Amino acid sequence: MEGKTEKVKCQICGAEVSSKEIYLWSGLKVCEDCYFEKAYPVRTCDPVAVHAAKTLKAAGVKLEERLTDVQKAIFNYVLSKGKAAIEELCNELKIPVDRIYIVSFQA
Repeated sequence: MEGKTEKVKCQICGAEVSSKEIYLWSGLKVCEDCYFEKAYPVRTCDPVAVHAAKTLKAAGVKLEERLTDVQKAIFNYVLSKGKAAIEELCNELKIPVDRIYIVSFQA
């Protein structure tokens, strides 16, 4: 079985993922999506922006169509890869690091 990676079932959503891609959260073995949903819950930062996004979505407007060219490039790249590090985005898309804004929350 050399070269094969063991599959582990996420204890929240049940998805099977590689044992190398499993996270521990509150004693549970979870997939990346569940880990980030639990460890970094969505927080409303700008009520006006959230309201605008919900209103546009309810009106049938595709939010990705409202992105800038740089935002579209990042969106499409991450969508095609599943995930990407900032350094990778900058190198692949030829975007200076100072054009990418990073928001982080501390619990």
